[in-house]
Amino acid sequence: MRTSGLALVLSMMVLTGAHAQPVTDPAAVAQPLLAATQEAEKPAETPTDSMADAPILLEPAEAAPTRPVGAAVQVTALSAPDIFSPGARNTGLSADLWKGSAADMAREILPQIGMKPLSPAAAALARRVLSTGAQAPDGASSDYDLAAARAGALLALGDAAGVEAMLERTSGVAQTPALAKVSAEAALILGHPEKACQIGQALGAERDAPYWLKLRAFCLMVGGEGAAAQLTLDLLPPSAEDADFAKMMAAVMAGTPMTGPASLRSGLDMTLSRALKLDFTAAMAQAPAAMVVAISRDEAADPALRMAAAGRAVRMGANVSAVYDTATSQPLPAPTAAGQSDLSAPPPINVPALLAIPGAATEARLLAIGRETLDLTQRDQVVVGLLKRSRSLEDFVALSRLSRPLIASLVEAQVPSADPVLLATAAVLSGDPVSARRLRQALPADLVNEQVLILDALMSAATPPSAPGQAAVVAGLVEAGLSPVSDPMRQRRQGAAALTAALSEPLPAPIRTRLAQFALPKHEAATSRLMALDMAADAGLKGETVLAVLAIAQSAGANGPNIADRLSIVRGLQRAGMADEASAFAIEGMVLMQGYSVPPAAPKPVAKPAPKAKPKAK
Repeated sequence: MRTSGLALVLSMMVLTGAHAQPVTDPAAVAQPLLAATQEAEKPAETPTDSMADAPILLEPAEAAPTRPVGAAVQVTALSAPDIFSPGARNTGLSADLWKGSAADMAREILPQIGMKPLSPAAAALARRVLSTGAQAPDGASSDYDLAAARAGALLALGDAAGVEAMLERTSGVAQTPALAKVSAEAALILGHPEKACQIGQALGAERDAPYWLKLRAFCLMVGGEGAAAQLTLDLLPPSAEDADFAKMMAAVMAGTPMTGPASLRSGLDMTLSRALKLDFTAAMAQAPAAMVVAISRDEAADPALRMAAAGRAVRMGANVSAVYDTATSQPLPAPTAAGQSDLSAPPPINVPALLAIPGAATEARLLAIGRETLDLTQRDQVVVGLLKRSRSLEDFVALSRLSRPLIASLVEAQVPSADPVLLATAAVLSGDPVSARRLRQALPADLVNEQVLILDALMSAATPPSAPGQAAVVAGLVEAGLSPVSDPMRQRRQGAAALTAALSEPLPAPIRTRLAQFALPKHEAATSRLMALDMAADAGLKGETVLAVLAIAQSAGANGPNIADRLSIVRGLQRAGMADEASAFAIEGMVLMQGYSVPPAAPKPVAKPAPKAKPKAK
């Protein structure tokens, strides 16, 4: 007997939820930077996209110049739309992003994106470029498999909503199984099974491939055709049999309850897990990025699950401030025996004790305390404490972005901070250079220690190279890099100075001479990859330059490339005309120098060889 369409599953889909060190001349570093910060500026706006796909924000973009009244209008011929033309959102990059880029390089690198962890700057670069609607690389205007690789990479980076929006405006999805699969997976992850079924129904090729047989069986089951669904499952070849999928399908068709952790191997598994109300919390730690972001945005999800997802999502670059904003400084009053809420005065808030409790829920509550308190010293305590909780680069980037409004309010109120350098560093990283400069200005002019030197390098990286005083700042940093200090300190100073110099306009001969005396580390990336980066950047090929950068970043891991490779990336992006992205990689490298890196994985235990048997005595 048939039931009413999607009602069966849709009705069930409820988600269960350093020490101070002097330099030779402190004023050589401090004074030019302080002098360059006197003019008034407006703070950058907070990104509102679902994924924070802009680079680690630097200066607000200048308004485009307006055309004088009566000026002649220039007509430019536009290229015909192709398979790369639909974009996920307006990224600010131009439609000629891929012009002249090698399609074969894109075919090699795009399918690899998302398979290994990327640093925040690399992931933001990848999302921004992949989300851009532009003409395809040369010779790939109708390469649907390459379009599928692009969409699949964006999905792997967590932007299911962007993929869905992009593919809704892409023609030929039904004729390309690879593209159709990405589209169906995005729909299922976002909780749109009816759309996934329509995609499967319209598919014109490879309809008997295992994925499509599973989706067809699911859709038949949703439509009330249980027998037909089982017959479809029987068509799966032995090599494609999936015990977990079959078990979940059987439970849904029979209406029998099922317990255990949710399966998040695919959008289909996620949909069935939703229907069966399996435990998503147990599976959250290893869930793919797109599913984590989708759960964090699901208003019907269990609040605790949603908050846990938001904690991971914000570290993936997602804008989940709305989820964090739902928290309050005090937990809800517990009901009394009579069923009434306890309205007695809440206990005093112990910020140090809260800071010792891990988890996104604690982060959200601390942020709420910072928003709601009238004690600005306590607000500073919250922000400094939160930032010091960071144990990795992605932690520090995420908590900096979440703390941005609180930092701005403290700066506006001119509240002395317990750690102004830390707050200024977070302000630069979150895209608020104005607050960072005000915090730097409030420091004593003769205070120059290790942290302040790195902060000055950060500030310089977040300032246009043509700004007044930039050359003097670079000169001071270079001199500090050659001062007699310990080896670790010298490495940090030289790395920060080199990254700052890499962003600068042509430098005077004395500075170039001093830079050449630095003892920087060797490259870790393959020479061929570095050569490809140089060739693409020299030719001004933005898309190909980005592909070369991402190939290097993929091999570097969550902390990103080492200083030598990072310098090549910064210079390459700068030459290719992507100054914001170049600055983002430089800033990220300087933050890493302050200790915010992902701890190395614990070495796998090595099995001891079995003892050799002693020969038997004759």
